Amino acid sequence: RTAILDVYQWSSSVPTTFPSGTSTYTWATAQFTAPATLNGWSTTPPASVAGQTLYIARQLYTDSSTTSTSTVTWSTSTAIVLSSAGTNGSRTAFLEVYQWANSTPTTFPSGTSTYTWATGAFTAPTTANSWSLTPGSATAGQTLYGCSVRYSDTNTTATTSITWNTSTAYVVGYAGTDGKTVYTARVWQTSVLSAPTGGNFNASTGQLTSAPSTGGTAWLLTQPSPATYATIYASEYTFVVNQGTTTNTGGTWSTPFIDVQRGADGSVQERVELYLNTSDGSTPTAPTSVLYTISTSALGTQTGGTAGWSLTQSAIPTYPGATFMTTAIATSNTPGTQITLGSWSAVVKVAQQGTPGSSVTGPEGIRALTAYIVRNQTDSALTTAPSNTTNGAAPSGYSLTASSVSVGQVLWYTFGRWNPNSSTIDSIAANTVVWSVPVAASVFQDIRSDNYNGSTPPTIDNYGTAGYYFQRSSGRIFATSAYLRGVIKTASTGKRVEINGVDYWSGTATITSGSTYYVHTVGNATLAEWQQRFSSLTAIPDIGQQIVATSTGFLASGLSTSKVAYSLDGVF
Repeated sequence: RTAILDVYQWSSSVPTTFPSGTSTYTWATAQFTAPATLNGWSTTPPASVAGQTLYIARQLYTDSSTTSTSTVTWSTSTAIVLSSAGTNGSRTAFLEVYQWANSTPTTFPSGTSTYTWATGAFTAPTTANSWSLTPGSATAGQTLYGCSVRYSDTNTTATTSITWNTSTAYVVGYAGTDGKTVYTARVWQTSVLSAPTGGNFNASTGQLTSAPSTGGTAWLLTQPSPATYATIYASEYTFVVNQGTTTNTGGTWSTPFIDVQRGADGSVQERVELYLNTSDGSTPTAPTSVLYTISTSALGTQTGGTAGWSLTQSAIPTYPGATFMTTAIATSNTPGTQITLGSWSAVVKVAQQGTPGSSVTGPEGIRALTAYIVRNQTDSALTTAPSNTTNGAAPSGYSLTASSVSVGQVLWYTFGRWNPNSSTIDSIAANTVVWSVPVAASVFQDIRSDNYNGSTPPTIDNYGTAGYYFQRSSGRIFATSAYLRGVIKTASTGKRVEINGVDYWSGTATITSGSTYYVHTVGNATLAEWQQRFSSLTAIPDIGQQIVATSTGFLASGLSTSKVAYSLDGVF
């Protein structure tokens, strides 16, 4: 067991004296007591010192005991650099004082101020010369000036005495004078008068307290109701006064102008449509006059013309009946009052049922037939259509009903289009059946389930994730799972079975030099037999061990099939 004991020292140069004496080292905690003589070293790193380097002195101790503590004698005489402390950064203080004045100050602070780095606060200069640490209260019309001094050092003291040496004043702010209150007042009158004079405005409340007058007639402070007066006149005056003043008399106001004038009542206009059905389709006569109320769309007494005109269009009568319409424009200034509509448009037909059509019985349509024939699987495929037949009969050798099919046979079918009429229809002669090229209904070829989603035909890299596919040409079965009650057997020696990426093969399978293999079983092979293809082996490999082939050839001549390996590269 080995113990490492380190002590520390900050120094501007490499230490030349080292600890002496002994320390007690506790193996369970890796802690140790300080040696009798530290010579400036400490067991923990002291606080850093700017510009100095942190050194360590290391004592190693090794024994083979099992005691909980050991006494270690210090004999090291080498100092090792651990880290260095950087130099102090620069710090800057900004001191600013203020003065309100009518012109730029020409005297400035002198002496010193004590600046506290932690808070940024500083004491007043020894001689302030009317300058203060804060702006103080403003005096209207004066300018706030400032002067300042900037100081920087690399020290670490809490406070610094800073000398004032500025002779420049700059503008910080300005105290403006109070603004004026501006208010444009408006007064009203219901008759034509000349421009008024006088009136009083209270700036503290922002309201007129008395109205101006024209020749002793006072104007109104509020606008009269337009519903009562057809024309209302107005006059305006702009007060510009000191803030808060209560007595401010107006001069001559503006020439009166029309502020509100009530217009004449407008008229309401509406298009009125009247409808009437006649059972025989004859055109009715429009009324000569009709009473009508616009606001309620109410129809009153109608005079002249065919009786029965209505604002609502009724259902269209059966042929030859028809629906007719006539229109008039209703105009009134009083839409709630009944008026007479006497100018109606020419009557027009707007709807009529169509003339009932006559029915014609057409020829019978083309009938669809299917004929079947059973042939041996070894027979050549049928590539031409059977000859036409008549009277809906099947072609020679075919049947209109499907026959049963035995193993090794194929059921073929052809579609027929039969025209049973006495004339040609759709290019098919009368009473003729035209047959299509036969199609094999059952044939020994690839078989695919309806939910198969791989490539067609499938490959060993793309056979989907669902369904099954039986490939006739290769004899392969592509499916999700296979549940067998017997064995899986290959055709001859050297064939393989791959399960989940693992290849199983007989002892005569070819090994490729440079490929990496996974040992599945070791069987009864000797080390010499393994070394024929894996010469770097020094012992029979373990199951699960990865080994690299050093030559190409069979695994070992004549070995039993229990000697199995798995290629990580897929090389076989």
